[in-house]
Amino acid sequence: LYERHYLWLFWVNLTVATNQPANTQVSVGQAGAVLTFKVTNNTNGIQDFLLVHLFTIVIGHLNHANLYLPLGPLKFLLNNPQMHIWHHAKELPEGKYGINYGITLSLWDYLFGTAWIPRDGRDIKLGFDDVDRYPHGFFSQMFKPFRRR
Repeated sequence: LYERHYLWLFWVNLTVATNQPANTQVSVGQAGAVLTFKVTNNTNGIQDFLLVHLFTIVIGHLNHANLYLPLGPLKFLLNNPQMHIWHHAKELPEGKYGINYGITLSLWDYLFGTAWIPRDGRDIKLGFDDVDRYPHGFFSQMFKPFRRR
């Protein structure tokens, strides 16, 4: 995603245009997949949907809440604010296009070597280059990935 500029711009639009964490939007897709699977198997799909959706939204909001929330050994399974803030860091480790991709589960980052938490991250600069020049209107943000640089 971060290695392809047009995909990066599309991802930024998900976050900037809706003024919501992209995690919340992606969690809807995750929960929708569970709902589809459960409904087609004649089980209680809506309860599973609500459970997964609520869980992913809570994790996503906690990750963006600027809280100190040590999870102990669970940090290797669940994403947490100390890890997620580095995903938004303006300066990434040398040679990396992105880090801490996991939305709800940090497990994937540890498995694929994209986990990076050098310190607490409390006072790091967040964002991306030229954020001040990024379009402010909804439609201009939606069409930004399709414009030539």
